[in-house]
Amino acid sequence: MPLFGLSKSDVDKMEAKRDVKGLVKALAHKKDADVRRAAAKALEKMGDKLAVDGLVVALKDPEIDVRRSAAYALGKIGDAHAVDGLIDVLKDKDSDLRCRAARALGEIRDARAINGLVAALKDQDLTVLRQSVEALGNIGDARAVDVLIVALKNQDEKVRRPAAEALGKIGGEHAVDELIISLKDRDSIVRSVAADALGKIGDPRAVDGLIVALKDRDSVLGFSAAEALEKIGGERALNELVLALKDKLKDGDSNARRQAVAYLGRIEGERALNELVLALKDQNSMVRIRAAEALGKIGDPRAVDGLGIALFDEDSMVRNLAAEALGKIGDARARSALTMAGVQICDVCGKPLLSGPSFKIPVEGFYNSPKYREWFDRNMMPRLRAKVAPSYITVDMALAEMRSKDKTSDSIVCGVCLGLFT
Repeated sequence: MPLFGLSKSDVDKMEAKRDVKGLVKALAHKKDADVRRAAAKALEKMGDKLAVDGLVVALKDPEIDVRRSAAYALGKIGDAHAVDGLIDVLKDKDSDLRCRAARALGEIRDARAINGLVAALKDQDLTVLRQSVEALGNIGDARAVDVLIVALKNQDEKVRRPAAEALGKIGGEHAVDELIISLKDRDSIVRSVAADALGKIGDPRAVDGLIVALKDRDSVLGFSAAEALEKIGGERALNELVLALKDKLKDGDSNARRQAVAYLGRIEGERALNELVLALKDQNSMVRIRAAEALGKIGDPRAVDGLGIALFDEDSMVRNLAAEALGKIGDARARSALTMAGVQICDVCGKPLLSGPSFKIPVEGFYNSPKYREWFDRNMMPRLRAKVAPSYITVDMALAEMRSKDKTSDSIVCGVCLGLFT
């Protein structure tokens, strides 16, 4: 398209048609800055790699809005061909443009930008400084660790926060040492970010510092430390974590108790089985919900009595989760608890029928179904032989024994298992 007489409406048409080549040409329309601005904005939205060379040239446009849009678009596109041009822009007099260039370099993640971004850490504009710190973290090059440690000691907490996060992405012994110190930072967010970072790195040397942070009055820091210890793992870390979480179950704050229950369910919750069963009686329904959910994940038969009581909870979610947990445990006591609470159980998979349709199958048709017999032979006989039955017991013998003890006229199956009888 000829550039003579090109207008903003022409640029709008190009954008509608996704005419990248036309928009790149419009970026060079020297007679009208509005056209260049509109073209840069359009390319910013489109994020097409065909525009990279034109956008790099536009980084030197006399109009600041054009340069800003070009920098943003290049970050969105993420092509390494833009790195040199963006590094040059880090020295531009406009702070917003420098910030956009730093962000773009962080999105591109090319190690060639390290030196330029390190130099940008001396920028007097805190927004540029913060964005450069984030970019160095995204690139993840170990050469940036020392300068990021300097940033971690900056007077502004809004610089220390991304510095801690960046060090967590890069890692290394030196980074761990400084992040442990930052667990005592005067800013609560910095402390939590430092704990998160140590969890990502996973160095056991952080365990002592995280155990102290775990017991901090700041609940956000405490749970960040808990998550970090969970990631690091190891017997000592998990033992300390479980002990601290048990203490939090006595906290007057229901949110703290709820989070503690959720964590105990995620880690090796068997260590806190009794506490989780007691949490089924918590006055806060969300705590009881999380406790039932955690016990379902653990699947320990020792929780059957507590879960049986929870089947009569005033909260329907607690009741449903308790039923699901008992269905997962699946032993005779669990099934009995469900039956006593009036919860139907699928006679095939053993899951409680809490929602969705259930179907009655005449008992003779149930035991004589070829598909069911095949399923039983494949899924149940190995378990049966492993537990109680000698190897010579056949599927016919096992089903005949079950049928002789079944005094019902119909079997109940869920929608998923219905296919075994059709």
